[in-house]
Amino acid sequence: MDQSATLFDVIIIGAGAAGLVCAVTAGNRGHKALILEKNTSAGKKILASGGGRCNFTNLKVSSADYVSEDPDFCTHALNRFKNTDFINWVQSAHIEFFTKDKGQLFCKKTSRDILNMLVTKLDKQRVTLLTSTNVLSVQHDPGRKQVTNLTLTRLNSSVMREMHPRSVDFEIPIFTVKTDNNTFSSKNLVIATGGLSCPHLGSSDLGYRLARQFGHKVTKRHPALAGVIFPAALKNHFSKLAGVSLDAVVTTAGKSFAGGILFTHTGLSGPAVFNASLFWNPHESLSVDFAPSCEDFKNWLNGRKKTDNKKQACTVLSKIMPANLAKTLCAIAGVGKLTTGAVSHHTAAQLSTLVKEFSFVPVATAGFAQAEVTRGGVATTHIDPQTMESTIVRGLFFAGEVLDVTGTLGGYNLQWAWSSGYVAGLGTLKNP
Repeated sequence: MDQSATLFDVIIIGAGAAGLVCAVTAGNRGHKALILEKNTSAGKKILASGGGRCNFTNLKVSSADYVSEDPDFCTHALNRFKNTDFINWVQSAHIEFFTKDKGQLFCKKTSRDILNMLVTKLDKQRVTLLTSTNVLSVQHDPGRKQVTNLTLTRLNSSVMREMHPRSVDFEIPIFTVKTDNNTFSSKNLVIATGGLSCPHLGSSDLGYRLARQFGHKVTKRHPALAGVIFPAALKNHFSKLAGVSLDAVVTTAGKSFAGGILFTHTGLSGPAVFNASLFWNPHESLSVDFAPSCEDFKNWLNGRKKTDNKKQACTVLSKIMPANLAKTLCAIAGVGKLTTGAVSHHTAAQLSTLVKEFSFVPVATAGFAQAEVTRGGVATTHIDPQTMESTIVRGLFFAGEVLDVTGTLGGYNLQWAWSSGYVAGLGTLKNP
């Protein structure tokens, strides 16, 4: 193709949630847009979301649901394109959905309904989607385009004289994107490449490398919304509990999360653990309340000493938690096969701590391979929250998970993708 055939108003790198909405928004307003996606198809992470049913947003969304070095950065985008706006898109596409715990919205049928809705919107706009396309390099030339104007100047009321042509220069940013198939140019570039999570779905560090290339800082990144790994000593105690689940409260860094937890062969998983992992830092402790329904465990146990004093303590404990977990905690506390009545005050105190404040320092999270999202990313310091445009390089935009904005579990990360992608799409219109 010649250069004119490959000049676009906006090139978007990444056909995930943020990139697709950005393209729809820009295309809907007349921009000639191009999306470059290295996977064989768009929206792979959308398809995997919510166990294949896409937890596409939440009934209640605010900046309090997100973690960032700048906690207020996400506010404008979330208000500019709200959860209700995306819900309207879903309803207009006649996609059936339902509400789950804590306001989470899921498709009744499949995540593909959401992806098909977005791709259909693309098809109606001036948007070109190229898949199986690897970005090799990006270059930026602020460029200066010279425009010649013929100026007429009135000398008096009756005489007009043609003056010498006047040349006027103005800047048009030009981004040249080289891929393994072709080279493309645009006046705007949107980086919507996602984070490091789920490498099996095509994630990479491309977005961070490009951000650094253009002078942007990238904050430290951690796997988030992931399980945690027990230290070796605890693996020996809990390895036989793999598959056991229960409701619990998980606390770390002063944040507590109630919900389901699941024992794995290597540690703990489940919604409450996932949310805690977003705030957990290496070498810090994590605490679990295995019996949140029993507020005063010591008094409860003292009561059982009177009513169930002849029963084994682990059998009595199994009334408020899975039997295998009760047996394991009793073994750690040294209760063994003791009856409830035979448990000493000292041992009862140890058991109470294990049940209500089981604290340990995880070796690590389950890693990016199993994490749902990446905590950290392109620092928002030099990003305009009103447009998602770089304040360092005109015409450069960022959207979605690549930015240092990470939501808790429950549809918040997809909502951030929709909202930031929408705002970036509008922002490109400033550079026609």
